[in-house]
Amino acid sequence: MRISNLHVLFVRMLLAVLGISPVQANPSLTLYKTPVSDTISSSVITAIHQDGIGFLWIGTQTGLYRLDGQNVDLFSATREEPYRLPVSDVRAITEDSQGNLFIATHGGGLLKWESLEKRFQRYQDPILEKQQYLTSVWIDSADNLWAFTESNIYVRYKYATKADDRLAKTSLPNAEKTVA
Repeated sequence: MRISNLHVLFVRMLLAVLGISPVQANPSLTLYKTPVSDTISSSVITAIHQDGIGFLWIGTQTGLYRLDGQNVDLFSATREEPYRLPVSDVRAITEDSQGNLFIATHGGGLLKWESLEKRFQRYQDPILEKQQYLTSVWIDSADNLWAFTESNIYVRYKYATKADDRLAKTSLPNAEKTVA
């Protein structure tokens, strides 16, 4: 996977917001193997998110794991409903202020956790649903949904209330902005 300058910049900005310096390494940090590490079949973890309820979601290239402290549920393309995903390659996880969970996948587009049905559905948006290969997703404090691909950034303004139906698209690396 090619890491672009935008991805590096995004990680640095995230670390800065969290107050973490990349050079603040702790040499006394010790990692321990847990029973959960035996449950996760992928050696690559692509995303980690703790939701408002307390579940820990771990995204990998082979699926999405939900941990509740005792049990581990796997969501993947090889599972039956309600544990099925369109593709298993999870790239990012985010949550909005209403507790809705969004998953960026590589090959399956943007997914939204339907908590009442307890399953994932493709996010319904006439432009974003065409973007199958996402690298990240983020929802800001103004309820704008940011979806990242390798070549574009899409911003769906006020996605939850649909108070503003604009979609901004910025192409990378030219940073040419258009509003649809």
